Amino acid sequence: MRPTHVIKIICIIVLTVAMKYQSSQYATENPDLHQPWQNLCWSEAYEKQTIVELDHAERVRQPILNSVINHPERFEEHNFINITDLKTHSNSIWSTELQPNTDYEVQIYFRNDSDPKYYQSGGTATGVRLAIDFNTQLMKDQEGAIAATIIADNTEPAQFTDLHWLYADTNLEIQYIEHSARIHSNGKVNNTALEDELFSKTGCLLGYNRLNGRLPGGDQFMGWVSFRIHTKKVINLNTMIYDMIIITLIGVGCGFIIFSIIVMPCYRIFKHFTRNQK
Repeated sequence: MRPTHVIKIICIIVLTVAMKYQSSQYATENPDLHQPWQNLCWSEAYEKQTIVELDHAERVRQPILNSVINHPERFEEHNFINITDLKTHSNSIWSTELQPNTDYEVQIYFRNDSDPKYYQSGGTATGVRLAIDFNTQLMKDQEGAIAATIIADNTEPAQFTDLHWLYADTNLEIQYIEHSARIHSNGKVNNTALEDELFSKTGCLLGYNRLNGRLPGGDQFMGWVSFRIHTKKVINLNTMIYDMIIITLIGVGCGFIIFSIIVMPCYRIFKHFTRNQK
């Protein structure tokens, strides 16, 4: 076998391996990502949680959170996370494809669905808390989420979680915008800033006139929590250097193949033709 043939074979192997690496790079890359602390995106806990469905016209005595499936304003209260793109003002309650260098506002709705007339006879939810978590990094073509859990001392079920799925077509870092978390309500707590314990396992207390965890039933006492996030494109220097090496190898391999398959035969034909002319 000629040396040029051996070089061709080596170049073809390098080219094949390099292209295979390029196609699978982001699928196999597994950095130290922060996943929501409950891991509800990937566990059976989210799928198996107890879900109660109430009609808006029903009048229940016991406190129960976010369970009406046909609220005239919120429609299905089980989907209580909404994300708004502050650049385009588009919003979604299901999933969001995040763009780099963009600010988003996340809104989490809450309501006690018990009948207001039972305000003083067991209808008020107590110890109501909200706990939020989200991926701080999101890789290209991988799935992330914002997880919001509403917790109470005297409701059944005692907690209820919603997930809002996140996607991106590039690697992103997701940053919480400091001091942006606030509660919105018809009560005295309206526009009150919330502490960072909102993003812990225990969460922070909600309320109406005070942040004391007490939430009476009915539309008058419903509200929402908002906070903002900023997305930033992630540049991995190791990946960039490796990509440059791979692209260089691909270029060299392609150049050699083109040279050996097209240029050299043409040169031989030209040389043979000029020799015969003499």
